[in-house]
Amino acid sequence: MVFHGTRDVLFKFIREHGGRGAIKIAVVGCSAGEEVYSLLAALDQAGLRSRVELRAIDNDPQMLIRAQRAAYSFGEYGGRQNFFEGLAREYREYFVEHPTDSAFFTLVPRIKKGVHFQLADAAKSDFKTNVPRQDVVVMNNVLVHVQAEEREKIISNVINSLSPGGLLITNEDIDHPSLIPAGRAGAIRSYVLRLDSAAQYAQ
Repeated sequence: MVFHGTRDVLFKFIREHGGRGAIKIAVVGCSAGEEVYSLLAALDQAGLRSRVELRAIDNDPQMLIRAQRAAYSFGEYGGRQNFFEGLAREYREYFVEHPTDSAFFTLVPRIKKGVHFQLADAAKSDFKTNVPRQDVVVMNNVLVHVQAEEREKIISNVINSLSPGGLLITNEDIDHPSLIPAGRAGAIRSYVLRLDSAAQYAQ
């Protein structure tokens, strides 16, 4: 699964680079927030949440509003009982019934407050100036929805938002001279930004 592969690659990177301060992680194309909140819950469960700064980015302001609300319908997950019974035991503490609408569920406050949301378009030229440089970028199911020309812009901007030696985690195949393939975890591919790509930041 995409989530489990992303989680496993992310955990490995954090544990290998944990001595250099908080690791900056951006989820590009965060949509309604399900992936980013699930990753943060997994990081919390593994005792890694305090070692990261998590940023969720999307180009749709309405999606960002939904993500910040973090209210999800039980009906989309087969009903309240099916949802909670389907959760892995270690994650049940993170998801609760919404306090004002029992048809929805949400996340516990420490997870909801652990994400910084940002409106930014990875296909636009101002992306690399608006988004702080990141140690890790997670980008799943983004490129499949865009045309070839826009795809190249997104890849270029995402690469420019990575620190040299940083990691790109994606479920899409990317071929770029600045990236070194770092392995696979199920459907997930990971790439390291070449250290010699640091020259691009001096331009």
